[in-house]
Amino acid sequence: MKSLIGKVVASLALLAVLVSACSLGGGNSANVESGAVPVSTDDPAVLSVSINGPVEGATMPWVDGSTLVFIPEGSFGMGETGGADNPLHTVQLSPYWIQQSEVTNRQYALCVASGQCSPPMDDRRALAISEATQVDVPVTGVSWDQASTYCSWIQGTLPTEAQWEKAARGPESRIYPWGDTNPSCDLLNFENCVGHPIEVRQYADGQSYYKMFDMAGNVFEWVLDWYDPAYYPVSPPSDPAGAASGTTRSFRSSSYYSFAADVKLARRLYMEPAKFREDLGFRCVVQDPAIQTPYCQVSAVGIKPSGADGSASNSGSCAPPEFEQGNAFCANGNSYSNIFVTSGVLTSVDQSSFCNYGGVTDGTELFTCGPGKTEKTMNICGECTSAPSVNEINCPAGYTANADGSCSWGVAGLDSVGGCPPGWTPGGSNGGGGGGDKGGDGTVCSYQGPKDGEHCPLGTYYDPSIAACVGEMIPGTPTCAAGFTYDPQAQCCVAPSGGSYPGCGPNEFMNEQGFCTPLVINTTSCVDITVSYISCELPPTKVPGDSDDGGGTSCQSISCDYPYTFDGVCSCVYNPKP
Repeated sequence: MKSLIGKVVASLALLAVLVSACSLGGGNSANVESGAVPVSTDDPAVLSVSINGPVEGATMPWVDGSTLVFIPEGSFGMGETGGADNPLHTVQLSPYWIQQSEVTNRQYALCVASGQCSPPMDDRRALAISEATQVDVPVTGVSWDQASTYCSWIQGTLPTEAQWEKAARGPESRIYPWGDTNPSCDLLNFENCVGHPIEVRQYADGQSYYKMFDMAGNVFEWVLDWYDPAYYPVSPPSDPAGAASGTTRSFRSSSYYSFAADVKLARRLYMEPAKFREDLGFRCVVQDPAIQTPYCQVSAVGIKPSGADGSASNSGSCAPPEFEQGNAFCANGNSYSNIFVTSGVLTSVDQSSFCNYGGVTDGTELFTCGPGKTEKTMNICGECTSAPSVNEINCPAGYTANADGSCSWGVAGLDSVGGCPPGWTPGGSNGGGGGGDKGGDGTVCSYQGPKDGEHCPLGTYYDPSIAACVGEMIPGTPTCAAGFTYDPQAQCCVAPSGGSYPGCGPNEFMNEQGFCTPLVINTTSCVDITVSYISCELPPTKVPGDSDDGGGTSCQSISCDYPYTFDGVCSCVYNPKP
């Protein structure tokens, strides 16, 4: 049986990719007024090329908005020397794909909205899946069955303990994801460095050998195995799946409050599968990913550069900032300066100047900067009030932009070629898609997508040998994730009534870090201002009767409270604005 893991030499028919405008023809599932879409030709050029399977570190966008990472076939040292329930032993694993980060509240909420998952059992965590500030935090408070149900929904399973540990430790069997150096707060969320779970993908320096995020810290993770403390010595050397039965399920990793001694990746934990914890989440393995039927709507992936310097144009309604600077004044022996902002956003340029927010009066915000002695630079930028125009919205391959910042599938009406989706190039027959073995019943398809494989279509990875996105197309009727409906006219998957699509909300786009960002044009209406301070050490001040005219004493030091400032003589004067 064949597999994309090894190098496959095939005669690949590279279909021409043209720019065309498509019409949906009466359907309302997708807006395809115009845009660049792939169109096949009747006379494709044929080139002899070498198709490489996915390599270590390859990534693939998946159906729930997550990113899969390819873990190649190979062995590693599992467990630790002298371990009571985890003695060190060598394990050989077949290749697989695993989610790069833990399943988030946003992703889990999509499954709930589709009617395929139940809300977290923990009441507070159930509320969190729809809380705007928690969308990219790992979902927690779910039982083993709930986690397993979600993984099934995305065509996967929970990882075995062996799969989880290899993805975390790599072929070198590291003690920690990043290596063998001691844990610290810049590598992971542990020992109450933060005090609660935070958004995924925050610790780039704490990634594993395979560039996995949060394999230590943040939240614990359910895995597939029944827990058996005596399993390791009797486990098979290849692809161990855990004990055949048991009363408790294993979970791995560590959490935001775990001590350093509990962060080691070989550590095993267990709990009854019906129970849940507010610090226990999960991620999934997808053994045999294949090209997916596209969603009718997805998130934008940025704003197209249109300026001469490669920046986005400023078509949004970005008014210049309105502000006034107050005079510097003294209070309690220290110098301060006020800035009155009517419109705009105030920030520090060098991060060394601190301004306290003093509230709003008649629509004007007060910022009191200081205490300070030397001049500092602050920046005030006008605010954009509208999203970019449709032609500035950057959509994934095959999609066209909508006015609300979303992207609609735009290849309706094209014919499939050689078992591949419309607009794709058929290659040779292969099995496995790089993550398993289907016995050669699939067809390798490639797409001449964006440069360097950015934003490859669902179920594909970038193959640099042919500069294209590559995936396996399984023959049969197009299918959609449970809860979604296939629209044969638009050739895409429609969200359930009242549900939503994976990705971001209206007027947001998916940035390079995989997070949703407001889809507005960055303004150029910014102004640098200099915040000056005065000396609040009072020199002797002449008063009637001093040494020059026969006697007298100097003025005593005076401290003035805002909105009064010292007048340089012997009194405080009212100075709320210049």
